[in-house]
Amino acid sequence: MNIIGTWKAKKVGAFDIDQGLVMKSVDEIMAMDDSEEALELKEMARTLLKITNDGNISMYVEVPSKKSGKSRLMKVEEFPWKEEDGEFFCDTGDECEIDGVPVDSWMPLEFSEDGLLIFAEGMLLLEKED
Repeated sequence: MNIIGTWKAKKVGAFDIDQGLVMKSVDEIMAMDDSEEALELKEMARTLLKITNDGNISMYVEVPSKKSGKSRLMKVEEFPWKEEDGEFFCDTGDECEIDGVPVDSWMPLEFSEDGLLIFAEGMLLLEKED
């Protein structure tokens, strides 16, 4: 699998009081009202990941401009990735211990059966654009 390229949000996890966690399309999220929760979901729906050959994953959020009507990308975070034995990993940078034993900060990148990148602890599903 070639993961190099731009990954754009396709579905976002939203909490429903009756159904629990529900994955909603970006269009469904963008059609929501402007409540605080909806605005947070809309920000997630505007997330892009750019995975490059040089071992970096850059996370961007599309920021709409009220003046021009055009969007611009704002880099939110950047972290390294690597491939080992056909599996992909990203470095969360999280350092912790369990029972005094250091836990590796490199976590596997996971993909759904239909090739979507599962991100943000399953709250965001991204589709490769190119």
